[in-house]
Amino acid sequence: PLPLAHSGNDDGVVVEILRMAAEKGVDTALKIGGVILLFLFLRDLIAFWFWWGRSELSRYVT
Repeated sequence: PLPLAHSGNDDGVVVEILRMAAEKGVDTALKIGGVILLFLFLRDLIAFWFWWGRSELSRYVT
């Protein structure tokens, strides 16, 4: 399997879920993997959005 980016303890859980899904079958692994990748993407997108918002606010506050 391809290594995932290690940004915290959540990734260890993700890897375990993907391993269990792979044991169930390829179709299940692809479906669950897609949902997990969507979750990770949205998590990073929201984190970026909050970071960007804070940097824009600090520009006007200071």
